[in-house]
Amino acid sequence: MTLSDFAVEGGSVIEGLVGFTLAIATIVAGAWVAIVAYRGYTRSENPSTLYLAAGVALASAGYTGTRILIPTVGGSSLLTSAVATAIQFVGLALVLYAVYGRSQLRTWHVLGGAAVGGGLVLLVPFALVAALDASLSVATAGGNGVTAVLGAFIGVQALRGYRRYGRRSMQWLAVGIVLLTVVPFLVLNVLTVFRSTVGVSDAAGLGLVLFIELIGVLAVLVSLKIE
Repeated sequence: MTLSDFAVEGGSVIEGLVGFTLAIATIVAGAWVAIVAYRGYTRSENPSTLYLAAGVALASAGYTGTRILIPTVGGSSLLTSAVATAIQFVGLALVLYAVYGRSQLRTWHVLGGAAVGGGLVLLVPFALVAALDASLSVATAGGNGVTAVLGAFIGVQALRGYRRYGRRSMQWLAVGIVLLTVVPFLVLNVLTVFRSTVGVSDAAGLGLVLFIELIGVLAVLVSLKIE
């Protein structure tokens, strides 16, 4: 996802610039969320806050940054999708532990489980192509589907926390994670299936997805700023 990739299939230069700007904004916002969460950890020394900081950074800034970096150095679209999705999965696994995890688990248990899960997700697109001769769009959707399911589960758990304890921060976290994972997955698949009917260029569709992801990251930031 280099700058030229934002202006394909009828996308204008303006659409490309807007999309690239949204991608950079998402990376900056994700990094800022991580900094805010880490500051909260230094005050409270609550390990779950530290996992939240690392998880959000990977799921947003790491994910978007990877989609820009790998194509820039010549990596294939399949490799880009697989690595970015795996990184996002690891981040979401850390967020899940921050929301739902058991405090008695050791750090290496949490990180090891997240890394193993990310490794398996990394293989999903390649497995779909090798075993089923799937197209790039199907292989990408398969990997993104895994993170979308995990994101939906985190959203449900965060909402349960909101209903149980009345913490609005959990409500905003649920909204942010769903916007970061589930909604982009659905939008991309709808645009892919109904491309000829909708008449939206790839650049415009990508820009829309990036905008949704940015709003999701900002919602997570709001969750850290309120009680």
